Amino acid sequence: MTAFIKSNGQKIGVLVGMGDLDSGSDAEYQVLSFNEYYFNVEQQSGLLYYQDIFFTTSDCSGQAYLAMGYTYDLGPFTESQGRVFSSAPGYPVSTYYIPRGTSSVVMRARSYWSSTSAACGTIDDEIAFYPILPNDPAITGVKDSYELPINTGF
Repeated sequence: MTAFIKSNGQKIGVLVGMGDLDSGSDAEYQVLSFNEYYFNVEQQSGLLYYQDIFFTTSDCSGQAYLAMGYTYDLGPFTESQGRVFSSAPGYPVSTYYIPRGTSSVVMRARSYWSSTSAACGTIDDEIAFYPILPNDPAITGVKDSYELPINTGF
């Protein structure tokens, strides 16, 4: 039997795992949307998991990237299978996605929008990144946030 995640009684996707159950933070559901994009939603807030967003510019502008290896626990899934996540509060674009099939690129990041400080920071790091786009719910099937309660059902 397939378990679904529900937002205010409406199915939003298929449950594929759980995250942060022993860290003392908000429990998260790992979900596959009906458009086949993975995302983590916090059970108590309805918010998507935050990620640091990286840039090749020094002022957190231009094309945004997600750093490979800086991502949260994806379980058995990879970023190239399609992923939706939030940027930190305060950044103009609140939710991004990695299109399915996207390959990583090695490049030098010069700045990042921090998910902990909600501010632009500097960095000089050359690693693999995924180019990301502002979330489009028509493509991903994932909203920027979800109404409570968030729970499981069949």
